[in-house]
Amino acid sequence: MSNYLFDIETVIDPAVEERLKVAFKEERFELKPLYGKYTVKDVEEWAKRKPTEKSCQLMKSQEEGLDKPRSGAIKTLNDEIKRCQSGIPDKWLVAPELQRIVCIGSSDGFDGEVEVDSYDGSDIGSKSHSEWEAEAVNRFYQSLIGKRLFGWNILNFDLPVMMLIAARNNIERTRVYNLSSFKGVESNVVDVMKARDSRNYKGLRASALAVGMPVNIDEMDPLGSGSKVSEAIKTKEGRVSIAKHCMVDITRLQYTCRAYDGLFFS
Repeated sequence: MSNYLFDIETVIDPAVEERLKVAFKEERFELKPLYGKYTVKDVEEWAKRKPTEKSCQLMKSQEEGLDKPRSGAIKTLNDEIKRCQSGIPDKWLVAPELQRIVCIGSSDGFDGEVEVDSYDGSDIGSKSHSEWEAEAVNRFYQSLIGKRLFGWNILNFDLPVMMLIAARNNIERTRVYNLSSFKGVESNVVDVMKARDSRNYKGLRASALAVGMPVNIDEMDPLGSGSKVSEAIKTKEGRVSIAKHCMVDITRLQYTCRAYDGLFFS
């Protein structure tokens, strides 16, 4: 049986996000941005008005003189600031139920050619996007016939997203995965990393570099993180960057899988 590697890039569905904003509506504090960033004073004032556990710990450590520089304090609180402004809990922002696919990367085997199927528009949730998404997911399931599936964190994220979209579009799935028992998922690579070193396992990028992926390949990734996809999708140049990022991620996966082939993967 041959191997099939895949990765997806997603953004939050605008319609679902709007529904959740209403559902999770709460008191919010607007911060005055300074050239797109928050000033130290803004953050300190916000922390006083919104005494969450994280901000209280931060303020206590400041008083004891044990805190990082104030610039670090801004970064520490950034996630809570975003949550406060959106009104949606952080854990929901990355939930599979919120996602719409904008790019799928794949390769046949650990040495196969990397292919990327990417949406070229920014109107997420539109008819054109929905049609592209359904066709891309259908191609994914057809590509799985007779192959073992490999991916990074696919049990927690990628597969639930694909399954939800397939169900929504009545797409016939060539293989139905049992996510509760892991049945049918041959190699969720992140689990292999955790089994190898449960406390200190590294991410895909670091793992690939550690097993020999050239730095110049890593530098081909214009985004560096999937967290930047939602902003990049808004422009034509950004959408090109998403495709390149997905392509490099598949290459990272290839290097990591190849290094452990015969050890954890058989």
